Amino acid sequence: MKDDALMCFPTRVDWEMAKPPADLEKFPAPLVTSNDGQEDALVHPGPVDALAEFARTCGWETKITYAEGWVPHAKLGTPLGPKALWAVRMRRGTVRAVAVRTDGTWTSLWKMADTWQRFTTLGSFQEAIR
Repeated sequence: MKDDALMCFPTRVDWEMAKPPADLEKFPAPLVTSNDGQEDALVHPGPVDALAEFARTCGWETKITYAEGWVPHAKLGTPLGPKALWAVRMRRGTVRAVAVRTDGTWTSLWKMADTWQRFTTLGSFQEAIR
């Protein structure tokens, strides 16, 4: 066997082929990030406040955050029009949980104890944080 028979790194040709095409649509910058701290000045949607209150009654510390920007299309990955996203971030000891509401529906429900666990319904998420 030749010494150079095994190559463990990409060649320049491989690297150049892996680059995204130059005409790929770039994502616009977010209009508002969750770090901007505007959530206190905004009226929260009722379901967001209700979930935060539920979590507090179950012993969680909560923080509501708001962001607005472009989200990727599920299949194409291209930016869709700007969307408003509300998040209820929860902490109880070393356990974390987050619920994100977009366009009037809960789109992301996660809890992390040892590993992250995803929930598909608000009811199952509420049961998990109870």
